[in-house]
Amino acid sequence: MRSLNTIQKAENEFFEKVWFIRHQSIADKTEKTLSKETLDKIQTMMETYGDLGPYNDYELGMLEGKLSALRWVLGSDWNFLDT
Repeated sequence: MRSLNTIQKAENEFFEKVWFIRHQSIADKTEKTLSKETLDKIQTMMETYGDLGPYNDYELGMLEGKLSALRWVLGSDWNFLDT
């Protein structure tokens, strides 16, 4: 069995990746520029995780499924995908 710390790190990684995708999508749809704070966070994430997409629908579904499963293990309800 994996340690709680390992599970929490994985949950944080998938949270950040889903957060990134959603913020990129919002900016693209509204043609709105992202704040400096958000751009700084994105830069840090790119340095940490490397590839951040673009993801196709299948890959996005896998990321969201992993986030949901990890959160369930940590005590949240199924399909809790708030970012």
